[in-house]
Amino acid sequence: MAEGPIRPGGEADFTVLAEANKDRERIKLVHNERTKLSATMFNNIATAFLVGGGVGPVLGLASTPASSWQLILSPVWIVVGFVLHFGARLILRSLK
Repeated sequence: MAEGPIRPGGEADFTVLAEANKDRERIKLVHNERTKLSATMFNNIATAFLVGGGVGPVLGLASTPASSWQLILSPVWIVVGFVLHFGARLILRSLK
């Protein structure tokens, strides 16, 4: 007869149930950690876009005037940075 959480007399084997519960908790913890790592990656890329598109050109204005490409691409980089940041926040919604 196969081992299971119910013994022949109809009694529950709590050690088997406790082990199954530990496995579920471990799987949930691994899922949450992977989710947080993914969100952190997206947020770090978003930070790079915001710094490259916002802070970099502002600091560059101190030495040279802005070119037309900087004026066009800077807002695009900033918007992409915010989109990636909010994408990271959406990823965190899947935490268990």
